[in-house]
Amino acid sequence: SANPSRTADTLRYLGLIERGLQGDAARWEPYARGRRPLFFAYSSPHDKTTQFYTLTLPKGWDPKADRAYPAYVELHGAGEDHFLGGLAPSLAAPTGPEPYRDGLHIAPFGRGNLGYRGIAEIDVWEAIGDLKRNFRVDEDRQYLFGFSMGGGGTWNLATRTPDRWAAIGILSLSLNLRPNIGLAQNISNVPTYIWGGEEDRIGYRGEKSPKAQIEEQATEIRKYGGRVQVTTS
Repeated sequence: SANPSRTADTLRYLGLIERGLQGDAARWEPYARGRRPLFFAYSSPHDKTTQFYTLTLPKGWDPKADRAYPAYVELHGAGEDHFLGGLAPSLAAPTGPEPYRDGLHIAPFGRGNLGYRGIAEIDVWEAIGDLKRNFRVDEDRQYLFGFSMGGGGTWNLATRTPDRWAAIGILSLSLNLRPNIGLAQNISNVPTYIWGGEEDRIGYRGEKSPKAQIEEQATEIRKYGGRVQVTTS
């Protein structure tokens, strides 16, 4: 292999998947009940590559029910950039109690750590499109949220497409990762939740304190009449 480290990661993840398939990950019930995520692959119309996203079904999922479900789009933070990295550990881990989830929860891979810009942003829209080809989605109840790099992606996407989202969540987004604070006016009609740690010097870089950065984000949105809920811990 041209990249032995990548090969080693792939083998490690395949081992985790094999371990999971020796347990309840080999049965359909944990997926249908939303206790394990499904792994979807599609051919990108943009560049013909195979791309991925995970999908977790809502509680009480009934494929025969004639109803549209809310869609929750989660943008992951920077870190593991192997496409199996978000799936293999979840298959190997034991399932917990059945969660309450009222909608379809998807997490696009976004080609790893590209910050949901360029081709990585295209992947997000294509994953949403693939979801809608397979499931009925309530167009009035689409939600976008993300952590760290995913918080930056949430800001970047939502401020340019505010009409798509019923609400958004921005988690641990440093000011120096945000594309343009001046675009806050665009989401003044989108309910926004902001969360961050008051001592988080990893997520909130720069000279200003994490709390000051969080308040600056919220203040900029409120300046235009936006509805913002802030939680710091």
